[in-house]
Amino acid sequence: LETGVWRPGDAARLFGPARDSPLLALEAATRAEPGDAALWADRGAAALAYARPADAAVSFSAVLALRPDLWHALVWRGRAYYEANDFPRARADLDAALARAPDDVAALVL
Repeated sequence: LETGVWRPGDAARLFGPARDSPLLALEAATRAEPGDAALWADRGAAALAYARPADAAVSFSAVLALRPDLWHALVWRGRAYYEANDFPRARADLDAALARAPDDVAALVL
C-alpha cells in the first residue's frame, strides 16, 4: 500500500458515467472483507475522488486500526480531514506521518 495508488478522478475515468459504481463496489467489498486494509484504503481514496471526505476519513481510520504501520494512511486521512475543513485533525495526522517519515513529500506539501 503506497500513497498515490488512487488519485482524485481515477475511479470516474476507469468506470465511466456510473460515477458511484466504484465506491458502491468498494463499500460492498469492505463489508464482505472488513479485515482487508487494502480494500479500506481503496475505499477511502475513492471517497476522496467523489468528494466524500468524511467517508474517506472513516475508511483511512479503518486502515490504521487494521495496520498501524501503514503511515501513508495518516497522510490520506489528513488529506480527508483537510478537505472536510477539519484543520486540527488534518495537522495532527500530517504531523504524525512526518514524525514517522520526515522526508515524505505528500505530508510536506499538504
